[in-house]
Amino acid sequence: MSTSPAAPRERAPMASGKSGAALEIGRLIGAFQRWLHLFLAIVVLTTVAVVAATLLIKPVYTATGRIRLDPNAAHASLTPDAASTNAAPDQAMVDTELAVIQSRSVMGDVVNDLNLQSDPEFAPPPGRDILDKIRKRLKVEREGATYVVAINFSSHSPQTAAKAANAFAADYIAESVRTRTSTASGAASQLNQQLTTLGGQVNAADAAVATYKAQNGIATSPGSEGTVTDQQIGPLSLQLATARSDAAAAESTARSARAQIAAGGLDSLSGTSTSPVIADLQTKRNTLLESQADTNSRYGPKHPQSIKLAEQIDQVNQQLRSEEQRYVSSLEAAASAADARAGKLQGELDGLKGEQATNMRASVQADSLQREADAKRAMYNQIAQSAQQSNQEQHNDQPTARVIEEAVPPSGPSFPNRILFALLGGLLGLLIGASVVVVLELTDQGVCTTDDVETGLGVPHIASIPLLTKQQLRNGGKRLLAWDFVSAKPMSRYAEVMRDIQNTVVQAGHGKASTVVAITSAVPAEGKTTCAVSLARVMAMSGSRVALVDCDLRRNALGKLVEPSPKGGLLEVLDGKVALDQALVADTTPGLTVLPLSKAIFTPRLVLGGEEMARLIAELSARFDIVVLDGPPILAVADARALAALADTVLVIARWRSTPRQGVRAALDRLEQDEAKIAGVALSQVDLKARGALQANDPAYYHEAYRAYYQE
Repeated sequence: MSTSPAAPRERAPMASGKSGAALEIGRLIGAFQRWLHLFLAIVVLTTVAVVAATLLIKPVYTATGRIRLDPNAAHASLTPDAASTNAAPDQAMVDTELAVIQSRSVMGDVVNDLNLQSDPEFAPPPGRDILDKIRKRLKVEREGATYVVAINFSSHSPQTAAKAANAFAADYIAESVRTRTSTASGAASQLNQQLTTLGGQVNAADAAVATYKAQNGIATSPGSEGTVTDQQIGPLSLQLATARSDAAAAESTARSARAQIAAGGLDSLSGTSTSPVIADLQTKRNTLLESQADTNSRYGPKHPQSIKLAEQIDQVNQQLRSEEQRYVSSLEAAASAADARAGKLQGELDGLKGEQATNMRASVQADSLQREADAKRAMYNQIAQSAQQSNQEQHNDQPTARVIEEAVPPSGPSFPNRILFALLGGLLGLLIGASVVVVLELTDQGVCTTDDVETGLGVPHIASIPLLTKQQLRNGGKRLLAWDFVSAKPMSRYAEVMRDIQNTVVQAGHGKASTVVAITSAVPAEGKTTCAVSLARVMAMSGSRVALVDCDLRRNALGKLVEPSPKGGLLEVLDGKVALDQALVADTTPGLTVLPLSKAIFTPRLVLGGEEMARLIAELSARFDIVVLDGPPILAVADARALAALADTVLVIARWRSTPRQGVRAALDRLEQDEAKIAGVALSQVDLKARGALQANDPAYYHEAYRAYYQE
């Protein structure tokens, strides 16, 4: 036995519970594996409950009829262009028609047509209208962006659902025709009255225009624009311009003639060649001049013939001057006449312009009266056209919608959808089951994983001792005790774990020739006695001389191992009433000797921590290679702490997922206070099938990978 205490291992603070940390995926998988039956039971029961609830619900059947809106049909009685150019219906128009289908008028027609007021299904609650109940059963919706409208009606009777859906379609179509013709009839009557009144106003306006024009002398020529005065001014202005041009030309000609006469005489007067008299005189003068020139050259100017010719030439020149004077006078007379004509035309034009100014002022008022008359005539024409359309519309019975699919009685209910409800029930069960498993996992305070031991408790995790099932404990029809399993199945996984624990505790004994191992737990029923016996037998099977001492005085747990009960045991040896050799009992496993209790006992004495116990352990260490002390629970019995202090190493057993971590922590704290040398914690009764609850740093996590190494 070692006398130098091992330095206590530093441990991290333990969390108060698992609810403060996120669950790992592996932990969740393990939780679902451990609670699989509960989880599946919740899922199945929830699904069955939901499906059963649907069986109690009275089924509802929904029938669907479809109509196509055709607003252009309202214009069928009009011209083809009026119908074809009608704008396509928009969303607002469709929404309006949907509201008409669901109107109280249409619903009332359906109720009367199908006598629904006598159907108990549609009997309204007290103080309510049957139409309110009908509205809840009706659903009208547009299908996508088309002009197809689906009319859905729900009833407990599939036949009633189909009849109601078809009745809504038929009554809506009839209502739309009735409303349109009634509206058109009223509109036509009103428009005709307006036409009568407006016709009189148009006639009065036309008469007022004509009277005003007549009173103010405003007259217009048919087929021309403007008044008669306006039409006269244009030609007269042209005539005046021509007259002025002619007068100017005549004056210029006369002035030029006078200037030429003054400057050059008869020969320089232009235009005289047009006069035959002047032309003859000039010809005659030229002849005389030729004769005079010949006579003068022959006889001289003093010759009587020459003198005679000179006289004749003077006479001719006088005649030419007289004729030219007369010609100039005629030009001056023509210029004066042209100027007079231009003056007359100017006077006439000035008079017309004065009359035009007067007419202009009167025309403004006349135009105003004419515009008023034109506006009333345009309004009259527009109302006349509308009245014509209304007169045609009131005789148009073409519907604005048509049925494209009649409703038929549905083959199955629309509610409840039992398949959907079953799926929802299964989903609800999954949620509830998962929530229950998570809550159970969050509230689980037991030690489960390697991290729970090493991180949470701050001590080494020695091993995870597998749970032995009832099937594993049957050997040839005989039921084995758990500590017999290592002998019956020495190559099993359970036995291999015990050998792993053996190596750990022997090494914890610092390689001494003899090692004292105390096996204890925090609370009872952790499996420490089974572990102690199994470990002792595995050690004996490996060739060591092993002594197993039952130190749990109040339980006598090894009584079944040494039946029949011996007459002397541990207490008798400590009291000196029985020799050690007389109390030792050989086990069925060679190499293992048991020091049992003769019976369970409750004593106030501190039996296990006295000098007698220390001497007994020393004597056993001298005779055996390994001494295994099956001690009582640390938190339950005070002797357990004293016993643990006498051992070379202490192995604490904690039941997997059962022992509270706070309890194990309290036990470890007490052992450290007593300077006990703690080897670590071994988890007992670990369900290896719940692989998700194990961690990858636990060898048990890989048990499926090396199961071929075992014989079970």
